[in-house]
Amino acid sequence: MKLTKIYTKTGDEGETSLVGGIRIAKNAPRIEAYGTVDELSSHLGLLVAMLSKDAEHGEEYKPIIETLERIQNNLFSISSILATDVEALSQNKAEWVKPYIESLEAFSEQLGSTETPLLEKLTDEYNAQLPVLNSFILPGGSMTAAQCHVCRAVCRRAERRIVNENETLRYDTRASSLRYGASAYDTAQAPTIRPAGYDNGNGNDNDNGNGLREAPKHQLERKNGTSNLKQYMNRLSDYLFVLARKINIINGKEEKTWQNTCK
Repeated sequence: MKLTKIYTKTGDEGETSLVGGIRIAKNAPRIEAYGTVDELSSHLGLLVAMLSKDAEHGEEYKPIIETLERIQNNLFSISSILATDVEALSQNKAEWVKPYIESLEAFSEQLGSTETPLLEKLTDEYNAQLPVLNSFILPGGSMTAAQCHVCRAVCRRAERRIVNENETLRYDTRASSLRYGASAYDTAQAPTIRPAGYDNGNGNDNDNGNGLREAPKHQLERKNGTSNLKQYMNRLSDYLFVLARKINIINGKEEKTWQNTCK
């Protein structure tokens, strides 16, 4: 892919395009989801830069950096899934479309088969090396550990955004089904459901002929319910938590525990 122009001026009115061509608001749940994933990747990039600068612990940090960069690549692919409307894209007959969709589906499967288990393995390994927790800890310690806690918190928010995006889509689909049933009951004739992106000639995409707008359905979400994405993000926040603790141990920094002031 060759990027020749950075700005396009197509988003000046507060809308953006999903892969597939559908225009949606920039504050839509799906945009919030992959935007927060991008934010997480940026924070991880800062963490990697901080770890790379530490010459004293360079050898200990090398495998950690490799893992974090692997995670950044995964997050980019997760953003690609969230940014793609597969049903709309599948109507495009360009040669690149089918391989692209297949690559997204393959990556989604890979999250569940290799990437999430890797995070679980590393989390267990690190946790076995750490002091037993007898209280909640406060984010902090070394600068790098504090940044790792920032990554953990943003990861949790990204997970919430992905869950919210999926629930919003599910609600839209159910609401559409309810409207379908009400219309069929009132008119004694079921409306014709047309695919996402359909224009009935009056300028209303996805209009089923009775003034009812069908919500576009994400093919990967129908297949997996984004379960692999949500599970990966959940495990990633756990990994980042124990990694922050491990970084403090490497730096010889004592963890600060939560002091309950509500007594």
